[in-house]
Amino acid sequence: MKVGDLVKVGPCFEGKLDCECFFCEHDSNRVGIVMEDDRMSAAEEGYRCGWWVLFDCGEWEIFPSDLENGDVEVIHEAG
Repeated sequence: MKVGDLVKVGPCFEGKLDCECFFCEHDSNRVGIVMEDDRMSAAEEGYRCGWWVLFDCGEWEIFPSDLENGDVEVIHEAG
């Protein structure tokens, strides 16, 4: 994943009622654009390990494990 890519976060567990996740709480379309690659940026607690993505409801950090698990997919790569 790289800056400028469009990504889509998968749906929450089907049948789960009253989901309180970031995306459900904001009624998001779950599509976002990668704004920053923070995988090696220093932070107070050590190193960050993800990408900052801007969604219709705000910024959220996506981690490599989210891609590996299939919870997030790249739907359009930046040219």
